[in-house]
Amino acid sequence: MKEKLFLSPKIEVLSQGEGRGVFCREPIERGELVEESPLILLDNNKWEECDKDLLQYAFPWPELRDDWQDFCDEHGGILPLHASRPLLVLGYGMVYNRSAQYNVDFKIEKKLFTCNFIARCDIKEGDELLLIKGADTEDNERQPTKI
Repeated sequence: MKEKLFLSPKIEVLSQGEGRGVFCREPIERGELVEESPLILLDNNKWEECDKDLLQYAFPWPELRDDWQDFCDEHGGILPLHASRPLLVLGYGMVYNRSAQYNVDFKIEKKLFTCNFIARCDIKEGDELLLIKGADTEDNERQPTKI
């Protein structure tokens, strides 16, 4: 576990109405580390049994579930949900909104027990930092904040 985590002074959380988002205070270059966030690994390792409201904030922890073999034997293969378990990311990691036009990638660092957020492209001052919106997300997931 990493002792001291990085949080870029170039980002801030802003609110408008009922929404929040992470925004760029000054330009960020492609490949630049934006944040290292601590993690909480949930005891319940099944996506389908987690609280639906909590799931909109969850990230995937790469790990085969205990029941993958039974499912595989019964159905002839496993689903992506069997290859990861839900994980919560603290810090600003819980505030990033999601979009198909995302500008920040994330990487789970299992050995350091962190989630690293890295700029996918150059990000201008005032732009919102957005993570990828997965293909299987629901319409009620957090959307970019308009400021």
